[in-house]
Amino acid sequence: MEISFTNLMVLAFTIEVLTNFFKNFFPSIKKNKYTTLVAGVIGALLCTLTATGILGMCGIDLPYLQLDYALTGIILSRGAGVLNDLSKYLRK
Repeated sequence: MEISFTNLMVLAFTIEVLTNFFKNFFPSIKKNKYTTLVAGVIGALLCTLTATGILGMCGIDLPYLQLDYALTGIILSRGAGVLNDLSKYLRK
């Protein structure tokens, strides 16, 4: 699968939207500061379901493709955090 920067941004945005949905639906996530964990799990699941892995594309071969997908999801979840911070900054 060809992965573009746009695809990665759309996935990061989707992770951010889903994380905010779960934070609103389960307020204890936000209160207990589990947001990063929730975003990482959502990212790992989303990238696994969409078979999106960037480590293999960079020449880093992992023994299992699912590990590449999960790590990509965790990396993108941090990108989702950056998008969240940017959106808060732009709203000021």
